[in-house]
Amino acid sequence: MDIGDDNHADHQAQLTDAELEDALEVLKSLRQCEVAFEIGVSERRLRDIERGRSTPRRRTRDAIIGLAEDVRAGYAIGEPETSAQSEGGTSLGPIIFVGVLLVALIVAVVKFAKPPEV
Repeated sequence: MDIGDDNHADHQAQLTDAELEDALEVLKSLRQCEVAFEIGVSERRLRDIERGRSTPRRRTRDAIIGLAEDVRAGYAIGEPETSAQSEGGTSLGPIIFVGVLLVALIVAVVKFAKPPEV
């Protein structure tokens, strides 16, 4: 092992910490619950990372930096999808209406149908 390798690793870690700190600074303008949800951690874990009490795992760190890049690029986060239509689906109202009509029609036919003659 070469001493130069250790210095390079330390330098790389310092750059990584600076990159993470910059990303966290960008994300402070957003609601903590939204950021935590987007990166896949609890709010408490996010607070611990922000305050330097814990070091994020590689995947979490990458998610934080990626989200900060998205925010810098102008992408909005935390906009909940409230209906099936916003997900590309259809509204359930017409489907339920047609289903109720079909059931009523079947009940009427069965109830008022003449029994077969023997």
